[in-house]
Amino acid sequence: MSAEPVSIDALARSLNGFDEIAISKAFGYEVEDMLGPNGDGKGAKKVKFLRALIFVSFRRDGMKDREAYNATMNIPLVELEAQFGDLTEDPSNASGK
Repeated sequence: MSAEPVSIDALARSLNGFDEIAISKAFGYEVEDMLGPNGDGKGAKKVKFLRALIFVSFRRDGMKDREAYNATMNIPLVELEAQFGDLTEDPSNASGK
């Protein structure tokens, strides 16, 4: 990924149509499918979405799609969690309620 750290939120908001097409072709699912049934993040496929964002970051750093996909898919879940926190927690329960 890029040498300059980019927040997940900033990267997600920067997605363009070409990124969405590349994600769909590489992973076989649409960005909307990862955001939960209502698009509000509840029931979201967090690991898939995070890998899609990392894939986009690798592409923007100059990797070809296949290379970016392979690099993304080779990142162990434990490394994703170390970098980005618990990916299994439901965001609706994050406040402890």
